[in-house]
Amino acid sequence: MQRTATPLTSVRFRSQPPINMKKVAFLTCGRSDISIYRQIIENLAKKNDLQIYLLVFGSHTSNLHGNTIEEVDSFRNVIVKVISEYYSTDTKEEMVSAISKIMNDFNIHLKKSKYDVIFAIGDRFEMLAAVMSASCLGQNIFHLHGGEKTMGAIDNVFRHAISIMSNVHLTSTEASKERVKQIIEDEDSEKVINVGAPALHNISKLSLLNKKLLEEELQLALENYVVLTYHPTTQDPKQDLLILKNILESLLESELMVMMTSTNNDFGNKRF
Repeated sequence: MQRTATPLTSVRFRSQPPINMKKVAFLTCGRSDISIYRQIIENLAKKNDLQIYLLVFGSHTSNLHGNTIEEVDSFRNVIVKVISEYYSTDTKEEMVSAISKIMNDFNIHLKKSKYDVIFAIGDRFEMLAAVMSASCLGQNIFHLHGGEKTMGAIDNVFRHAISIMSNVHLTSTEASKERVKQIIEDEDSEKVINVGAPALHNISKLSLLNKKLLEEELQLALENYVVLTYHPTTQDPKQDLLILKNILESLLESELMVMMTSTNNDFGNKRF
């Protein structure tokens, strides 16, 4: 894996002039993407000739999901704009409705605001909605973490659709790079660059709490415990509940203390 990112300002579109990067926006719809972006945003924010914008939507403004707008507000030298409110998506029908609302919210914003580059990441349906609006309005889109595969989830469809609508692709592995070339049907594309996974750099710089401080933070005695994170497949909520039931029953028999993370804003989340 290539862990040193190719300098963003050196990326060029084929048969087009170099990108004049002055106004750079990052699409952020939840805690999962803002943590991956962090190092990139902080490095770019140090450049005096760049204006960095964080375009906020999705679960960031949801108390149910931790009100992570506070994490967005922690960045320095960036301009934060809340583009769209939180839309609950406990059913597939609600998800479709949320996609249309987010598209319209970004249509209103992007008609007034033009960015030189818009960064998108991953495979969330909220991200797809924002990218569809940006693509239709002719914005330059850089997609991070394209070409990856998720088993048993609708994420692949969203991720690949975002790739098709993007202008430049920044992948995390060589395998993903080759897959993106197949998706965009350009095997020789210079627009697909393996830059590695930004989160690896973030992890290397992470300052962890020691056990005592963590116990004080959680108000728990951490002995014989496990942390459980279960990601539903998004395809079959009933099967997900059965799998989770089996996992929990096994853990209860072990007499371990179980700390379980909360659900994401996917359909079927309220059942958990």
